[in-house]
Amino acid sequence: MDKEETPEAPLPVKIIGWFGIILSITYLSYGIISIILSILDRTYQDVDKNIVIIIYGLAIVILSVAFKNLQKWGWIGLMVILAFFIIWAVAAGQDVYGYITGVLCLLALAGMLHPGVRKHYFST
Repeated sequence: MDKEETPEAPLPVKIIGWFGIILSITYLSYGIISIILSILDRTYQDVDKNIVIIIYGLAIVILSVAFKNLQKWGWIGLMVILAFFIIWAVAAGQDVYGYITGVLCLLALAGMLHPGVRKHYFST
């Protein structure tokens, strides 16, 4: 049987993809833990906001995996998500953790725009 060869993802693509997966895991764990704690406290505060955070984390993990698998729509989607993180970090400007996340997302975005990475998604 003939196996169709898939191109091997270069190291920067793997690093940025894993960054997105780790970022999504933080959102997923924060959302799930917050929902569990609000149910245990019987306050049910912000359950709706935490569900949105979980959905956001799921979107990030889907786009990151697609980016790692060299899918064009994964590159575009992850680019939009990272740009949103950067804009949010600048606009909110509340704490150092937001700035750190913004800087890390800016580095990942710069890596995505590098011609060596872009050539795997957009052939010329």
